[in-house]
Amino acid sequence: MPLTPQQVAEMEAQKFLDSNFGQLDLSGCPTCLTQPSEEADLPDPRFAPLDNRGAGLGAAALKSDIEKMVYDPEVQVQIARETGNAGLLADIQMQQAEEIAREFRRLNPSYYRSPENWETLVRCLAYNFLSWEPDEGTTQEAQDELIKRGYWTLDNLTAAFQELSREGSFEGDPTEPRRLTEHQRRSIALQASTGDVEGAISRYLRERLPEPAAAQLVETFGLEDMYDQLAEPEYKSILEEAVWFCWQYARTNYAPTQERRRFMQGYIAGRIPTAKLLDEAWRTCQEAERDALRTGVLSQVSNGDDSVPDLDGMSDEEINFLYRQTARKLRTPSLEHVGAV
Repeated sequence: MPLTPQQVAEMEAQKFLDSNFGQLDLSGCPTCLTQPSEEADLPDPRFAPLDNRGAGLGAAALKSDIEKMVYDPEVQVQIARETGNAGLLADIQMQQAEEIAREFRRLNPSYYRSPENWETLVRCLAYNFLSWEPDEGTTQEAQDELIKRGYWTLDNLTAAFQELSREGSFEGDPTEPRRLTEHQRRSIALQASTGDVEGAISRYLRERLPEPAAAQLVETFGLEDMYDQLAEPEYKSILEEAVWFCWQYARTNYAPTQERRRFMQGYIAGRIPTAKLLDEAWRTCQEAERDALRTGVLSQVSNGDDSVPDLDGMSDEEINFLYRQTARKLRTPSLEHVGAV
C-alpha cells in the first residue's frame, strides 16, 4: 500500500529527531554534558584501560620511570648544567652532600660530632684528593671544593674515618670510654713487660676510661676512694680488660691459648681479676698442665716408649714445648684430663 504524502513527511521528520543523528558537539562545554551516574563503570569501557601487566610495560610503568628520572640526582645535575643555572647546581650538590653526611653518621655511630673532628676529617680528604696543605684555605673552603669536584662520597668519608681512627686522631665522646691507639697499647705493653704491672694497669685505665672518670681517678689520693671508683659496674669490662692486657705482657712464661684462658677464667670464678689473682690462676693452670703431661707421657710409655722425661727438672719453656707436642699427639684438649675446663 503506497504511503500517503503525510506519512512520508512524518518519516522524514523522525530522522531529524533521532538522538543518534546530527547531535551537537558539546565536548567543549562539560557543564552541558550528561554526568555519569555513580553506578557507571570506570574507566569508560569504550576507551583502552590502563595497562598494568608488569614492569616496563604500559602507562603505569612509564609514569613510574618518568618520576624516577625526574628525581635522579644525575639528571638533576645535567639539567642544572644545561640550563646554566649555577645556583641550582650548587643547591643540588649541597643537598647530595648532606645526604651523604647523614648516611656516613648512620653507618659510623662511633664518630663523635664536634668541630675538631669535622676539621680533621675534611683536612684529611683535602690533603689526599686536592693536594691541599694543612694551612691552605679554610676548612669550609676545602669542604666546598671536595663537594664541587665530586670527592665528597660515602666511600671516601668512611675510608678517611677508619684510617684516622686507627691513628687516634679523633676526639671521642667525653662521656664514653676511649679507644687506645696502637702507640698507647705498645707503650703500656712495654711498661708492663718491665715488671711494673700495677703502674701499667693504672695507666691503661687513665687512657681508656671516659675523660671525667679518668680525671677523677688522677685526682684521687686515697686507695679507698680509688677502689670505690673502680668498683662502678659500668667500668667492670674495662677493668678486666686492663688487668688481662698488662698481666699477659708482664708474664714472659705465659703463652695465651683458649684452653688456658678458659681454665683461668674458671679459677677466677666471677671474682674481680687482679694481677695477684691471675698469678695464682696461672700457677694452678701450670700444675694442671703438668698433670696432663704426665698422663700423656705415661700413655706413651705403656705403648713401648721408654724415654720418660724428668718433668720436675725441666724449665718452663721446655714444659711448654713438651705440653704442646704431647697435646698434638693425643689430639684432645689436655686440660680436660683433669676436669679443669
